[in-house]
This record gives sequence, structure tokens and C-alpha cells, in this order.
Amino acid sequence: ALPEVEVLELPEKYLGSPFGIFLHPTVRQLRARVFDIALNGSAAYSSKAIMLLAAVRARYKLAIAHKTEPRIWKIALDDCRPMEIYLWEAHQLIRIAHVFKRAGLTLEVPPKAIHIRHPDQGLRIGLFPESNRKQSQWPYEKWLDLATGLNDAGHEVNVFLSKKNKVPLPPILTSTHPEGTAALIAQIKTLDHVVCQEGGVSHLAAMLRLPVTVLSGVQIKDTWLPWTDGCCLIERAG
Repeated sequence: ALPEVEVLELPEKYLGSPFGIFLHPTVRQLRARVFDIALNGSAAYSSKAIMLLAAVRARYKLAIAHKTEPRIWKIALDDCRPMEIYLWEAHQLIRIAHVFKRAGLTLEVPPKAIHIRHPDQGLRIGLFPESNRKQSQWPYEKWLDLATGLNDAGHEVNVFLSKKNKVPLPPILTSTHPEGTAALIAQIKTLDHVVCQEGGVSHLAAMLRLPVTVLSGVQIKDTWLPWTDGCCLIERAG
């Protein structure tokens, strides 16, 4: 069984300034609760993420800090000493487990999710074309060619785009605009296979034990992969 996850959304307008997080109504409600651990698992040392940790109440506040970036934000944490060099070549979950160890806590790294195998024909496939990383932005014409080929092979194709996307899609595709992360998770649950850029969707697919094909414009295989044996990573050559 998959673990129960509570998804909390922070609209962009509260993230324009690190201090704006304190004004967010969800964060203000969260301050009535005391968590055991608040952890920023991102590899990036974001002042906004650190201030979010400062805004919540927790027995331990932990983060993965950049090894060369001494910032005032670290006063919000119980531990943000830099990682050993070898850990920057380790999977994100290994780094997080190391942060727990420094705090005197134990975190067992979960086993990789083994993806559920489906028949080769008639799959419900989700395509996620958008990427924040410019190097990984595959032309939409390529995505449409992929969708057409998959449709011709007998698969059902759904394209998931955010509301900000203005690219017109042909009628053979279903354009879905999920309302928040919880709705996105519910949509991914209905799929048999996910094709996406590196990022959050790939991790959600792995969590839901779905096979995922990840397209990356940069070389990332040594430091990043969704925590699953059902991942196929395709990197841009060179």
C-alpha cells in the first residue's frame, strides 16, 4: 500500500519574497501544529525553502546545504553543515538520510519501487512536455510526433499542461489542466506509463509505482534518478 501523503500548496504570490511565506494562510494554520521533522530535500539552497522551514514549528529543522554557500538563512535550521564531497554524487535520498544521521536521527532509505508491468498494447500514456530547465525543453513538434506515433500504435495519449501554456494542440490529444498537486497525483494514478522531463512528475510516477521515461537535456544519470527500477532515462548526447 502507498503511504498517505498530505499535499499543501503555496501560491507563487507568496514566494516573491522569502518573508512572504509567513503571510500565507496555510502556513499560518500550520503553525498551530508541531511536526517531528521539517526537511528541505532540495539540492538547491533556496532562501525561500529555508524560510518556509523557519515558518513552521518542528522539533528538528533540517536541510541539504550547498557546500560553498554560507548564508544567514542557516540560522533557521538545526543543521545545515555542508555535505561531504562524495555525497554530491549520491542519490537524493541518500543525502537526506545523511542529514538525518547528523541530527542523531535514523532514516531508513526505502526500497526502490518496482513498477507494475502492463501489456504492451493499449496503454494509457501521459505526456508532460513542460520543463523549467531550458536545456531540457524538447520542441512541442517532437512531442506531437511522439503522441501521434503512440496513438497509431493503439495507445491512449493524454497531454498534461499547466494553465500558463498557450501552445495549441490537435484534437487527437486531451489537454488536462490539473488544479494543484493533489489533483495532479490523482490524474497520474489513472495512467499506465509517464513520459516527462526530469523533475517532480517523475518522482510522483515512481511513488505511484508507474514506469516512467525521463527526457533530460543535461547529463544527470550519476546524481539524479527517480527512486524506482521502472525508470528509463534518455539524455541529450554531449
